[in-house]
Amino acid sequence: MFEPTELQRCQPKLALVTATAVRLSDGSSANWRAIESDSCWDLILACGLSQRQHQKLAELTELQGVCVANIETPTADSQAAVNVAEHLLGKLSSRTMPNNLGVADIRNLIFQAAKLIAFDDMSEALAYLRSNTSTICVGGIYLADVSLSLSTYEQRCQQLISLMSDAGYLCSTFYPHHNRGCSLLLGFR
Repeated sequence: MFEPTELQRCQPKLALVTATAVRLSDGSSANWRAIESDSCWDLILACGLSQRQHQKLAELTELQGVCVANIETPTADSQAAVNVAEHLLGKLSSRTMPNNLGVADIRNLIFQAAKLIAFDDMSEALAYLRSNTSTICVGGIYLADVSLSLSTYEQRCQQLISLMSDAGYLCSTFYPHHNRGCSLLLGFR
């Protein structure tokens, strides 16, 4: 009499924009024109852009209300930012378990932070947090490699939380495709 219905999951419309490429959440490539002509983006992850490209995205944000995460690194090496952005894009567009990270988590971090800094090495992130006295860490998103033991995962989460502001928060989850075992996006103000 009753047939079960399958809930259809609406895939968020995401893009990763670097200085040389545009990658969409479905795995395809696009160009800047595709980004500029479509105002229905749920989130754009941007890293390693030129000043001109930043201005284009700022105009898009202002005119069309698109949410853009400008991801930086503490050094001049933008590859860590690209790695973290690729892992975030992969996690958000996949159905890997646990499925506990969404676009809203990244948007929340964007709105609370003045600057987003990416790390693909946990020891570098912890050293940066310990030495950084000019800004406050307001939160972060941590994608741990699935090969980590649960005790190591919990220890790293506790270390990160202890170095954040009292009102800071950490969204943490697992993602199986890592080259260095960690993808971490931290927000500072």
